[in-house]
Amino acid sequence: MRKRIIYGILKTYKGIFVKKHIGNVHLLIIEMEKSFWVLNIIGQLKNGNEISQMMLRAQSQYITEFIDGFEKTENFIMLEEIFCDIPKESEDKFKILLRKKGKYINSHLEIKFAPEYSKGSIRMYEIKGKFNLVVDDYIDNSTQARMSAMKKQTIAKPLLSKFLSSLKR
Repeated sequence: MRKRIIYGILKTYKGIFVKKHIGNVHLLIIEMEKSFWVLNIIGQLKNGNEISQMMLRAQSQYITEFIDGFEKTENFIMLEEIFCDIPKESEDKFKILLRKKGKYINSHLEIKFAPEYSKGSIRMYEIKGKFNLVVDDYIDNSTQARMSAMKKQTIAKPLLSKFLSSLKR
């Protein structure tokens, strides 16, 4: 099975007659051997690493349906797809070894669970690596990270719910 990492932006609008842009959700979709993860990139920490929220974890057999569902909305823009290797998959910490650098993801990544930012159902992960992302948000503390995560989760929730309901059929 191929392993890859996808970086994309979900643009969101509101309004019936006049569409007003209300924000973007930056997503990392990581396809692994047995599952795929969808991480919502919240912003950059003081140490230069990115903080992200786990939005979805599902079996890898459904990744094509997930990506197709997002692309049908015309609001999802896939900016980069890079093939990679993930030597040891774990829920708390793993490395992503890129086969080649991309335009937005410039180095191998290390993703680890961040308990200091997580609370309740919000699972946060710190991503260490070199990025050239379009995200300009800087996170100063765990409260700010959780608030931003909840806001972006609200934006992406309708599409995630649509995907999850299609799996139940």
